[in-house]
Amino acid sequence: MLRFATLFLFALVLTPLGVVLHEAGHWGAGQAAGFPTALHAYAVSGMPEEAPFGGNPLGVGIAALAGPAVSVLLTVFGYVMWRQDPTRLWALALAFSAPTRFLVNVFYLLGSGLVAMGIAERGTPNFDEMTASRALDMPVLPLVLVGAIVLLAAWALIIRGLDTSRWTSIAALAAGTGAGLALWLGPVGTFLLP
Repeated sequence: MLRFATLFLFALVLTPLGVVLHEAGHWGAGQAAGFPTALHAYAVSGMPEEAPFGGNPLGVGIAALAGPAVSVLLTVFGYVMWRQDPTRLWALALAFSAPTRFLVNVFYLLGSGLVAMGIAERGTPNFDEMTASRALDMPVLPLVLVGAIVLLAAWALIIRGLDTSRWTSIAALAAGTGAGLALWLGPVGTFLLP
């Protein structure tokens, strides 16, 4: 029970931190590209997302990919720190929660499969990889696949690496991550970073 509570609390706290650092990646890259970006709880404003991309499509593409790059780095850092010392439950929580942003990629791939089978209609998605794809004039699929692979690989490695209390740990991490997202995307994040 103590392990469950500890993992839950770490995930609850580290999930919002991961969201903020992801968005800070966009913000910093946008600032470096000369855009008047502003950091919000779960978004960055002030960066053009449609052509002609403020006359700087490369800057927009890099800024769009900077957030996912931060999420990948947090995932790898958390995983490496946890594998070096399995008692670092904060690192396990970070490795689990940081890549949840890439669930968007998995859902996009599933939706694309449904469109290809004629079951669903193509929508107009707007997420980091799609913005980068438009700005850099490249196919979105490779970008989406990278994020989906990061998420699935991280979670598979975590599940395989848990020796004891595997499913209790996964339940605590999932519950803490979900609660952290709900709190941050709801009242807490919008209060702190409107």
